[in-house]
Amino acid sequence: MGKSGETVMNFVLITGLLVVSVIVIANLKGISYSQTKDIEYEIALAYMDKIKNEIENSYVFPNDVKKIVTYEGIDQYKFFIHDNIINIYFPKNDINITKTFLVSNFNVIGNEFDTSGNITILFKKRNLYVTNNPKCILEDDICDPGCIIEDLCDPQCYNEDSRDSCISVCTDINGDGLTDDRDEDDICDKDCYNNNRNGGIYDIDCVETNDGICDPDTHYNIDGYCDRDCIGQNGVCDPDCIDFDPDCHHLDNGICESDRNENCINQKIDCNCLKFEKTTCDLTNGDEYGCI
Repeated sequence: MGKSGETVMNFVLITGLLVVSVIVIANLKGISYSQTKDIEYEIALAYMDKIKNEIENSYVFPNDVKKIVTYEGIDQYKFFIHDNIINIYFPKNDINITKTFLVSNFNVIGNEFDTSGNITILFKKRNLYVTNNPKCILEDDICDPGCIIEDLCDPQCYNEDSRDSCISVCTDINGDGLTDDRDEDDICDKDCYNNNRNGGIYDIDCVETNDGICDPDTHYNIDGYCDRDCIGQNGVCDPDCIDFDPDCHHLDNGICESDRNENCINQKIDCNCLKFEKTTCDLTNGDEYGCI
């Protein structure tokens, strides 16, 4: 074979090796990129789990809780929390993670923000607030739920416009930890009155009968107002209503309800014979208050 033929063969061989090298390098880069993405996702997932665990651990403590959770990366991310859902999105790496957390008897103050650093978890008076900036400025026109740290209600969080900020320190006017007619102030914060649970927090000024809303936070709470929307088997007992409600089993309402099998033996509070200046119930002829 002449030199020209050998030259051609060598050129073809070298070209083939170069092509193979390019393919191998590309595959290695693809594997490396895939591994990097997996590592980034695992880091983001671990961070999400850390936040979720800190939230669920917060409401088992007997006292108020303030925790700071640190993300050691520098990537900007979007944080969203509402009801029992957390979502974190890292736009740079296109990582999106959503998780649900256990909701006990507390109120989640919804929030969303962009951050690249620490977040603060606040749990106070049945309110859960997660933020990257727990500020409290009462003089501006921005709602700052972080004022709960100082037991203050930002008036921008407490108005008739729905702003996703139901806070107990705003609805509990007299600060006794209860919701009743002593908390009336003619301001209805609609965020605190709905068909969802908010940790027992609701606004007494919003309660209206026959409006199609039976707020489950009113369950077994004596507030001085009967919401007839709660009458019937719906999992909510309004103890202020004297109507028969199957959800109010053996409610101590001072009324003997024989159709619930209340009598002088098993429901002495409602069927107390002392109301009739008697020391014992006449179980033979029946009690004058309707007990049998």
